[in-house]
Amino acid sequence: MNKLTIIPLMVFIILILSDIWIFSRKRIRTFRKISAIEKMHYVMESSVEDGSRIHFSIGRSEVTSPEIAVGLIGLNILKRISNITTNSDLPPIASTGTGSLMVLAQDNIKTIYSKTDRHDVSSNLLGRFSGPTPLSFAASSAMNLSEDKISTNLMVGSFGIEAGLLTHTSDNGKTLSVAGTENLLGQAVLYVTAHESLIGEEVFASNAYLE
Repeated sequence: MNKLTIIPLMVFIILILSDIWIFSRKRIRTFRKISAIEKMHYVMESSVEDGSRIHFSIGRSEVTSPEIAVGLIGLNILKRISNITTNSDLPPIASTGTGSLMVLAQDNIKTIYSKTDRHDVSSNLLGRFSGPTPLSFAASSAMNLSEDKISTNLMVGSFGIEAGLLTHTSDNGKTLSVAGTENLLGQAVLYVTAHESLIGEEVFASNAYLE
């Protein structure tokens, strides 16, 4: 290969590599805006500032069922809520529809508050088993919303049409409700009744957005 061939080839390779480098520098990766996630961010932080409490419902899913995937997402969000509210005297109340989720929710809250030496406000009563059936779970969880200084009702977990009872109670009590579920019937109900709702894959992306 002579010089007349090598020089143009090298110039071409340098130009290609420089274009790739410039393009990679200018490339900006962004998340699309999801109003329900933005509202979650806001209520988590504002609950500390205004001295209010968050009610968080993780729904009904057994650890051996496929629905536990969305249950684990709910538990991670509960951990984030607990982290933020350690500066408050009002930790979140978590309502669940299965015994296994109740134990995990209790452990989540106690672990976070123990790390910050807030044993004075942490209690197993903050993680509650609301009921074994869909309607008993929704009715009992709705009663939690009547407790003092509850300002927000967050719901991320496995819910069916019974979720409407929770959002209806929130609306009557002038409590903000933000909710999401993997259940199609639950999604339909929450889309109509919640103030902000997560649709489809937004539920599974919520942890990444909140981080």
